Amino acid sequence: MRAAAAERLDIERSTRKLAEWHRVRASAPAAHRDAATSIDWSVRATPAQLEDLGARLAAVVGEWTDEVRAGEPDAASIPTHGFVRVFPSRP
Repeated sequence: MRAAAAERLDIERSTRKLAEWHRVRASAPAAHRDAATSIDWSVRATPAQLEDLGARLAAVVGEWTDEVRAGEPDAASIPTHGFVRVFPSRP
C-alpha cells in the first residue's frame, strides 16, 4: 500500500514538473529548449522484456547522471528532470 502511494506521489510530482516545463519553456534558454526531448512508444512485450528494458534504461541513466555529477560545474547547466514509465497498456 505504501509503495503504491509513494509511486502516485512520484507520478504527480513528475507530471507537475512536466506541466511547469510546458508553461515556461518559451522563456527557457534556446539551447536547453532545443535539447529537451520526449520519447513515446507502444510495443508488445513480455515481462522479461520489460524487466530487461528497465535494467537497460536504469544503467544508461545512472551512467549519464554519474558523468554529469562528476564533471566540473558549467555555467550553462540548469536543473533538469527526467522520468520514464514503462508499463502494460491496452491497445
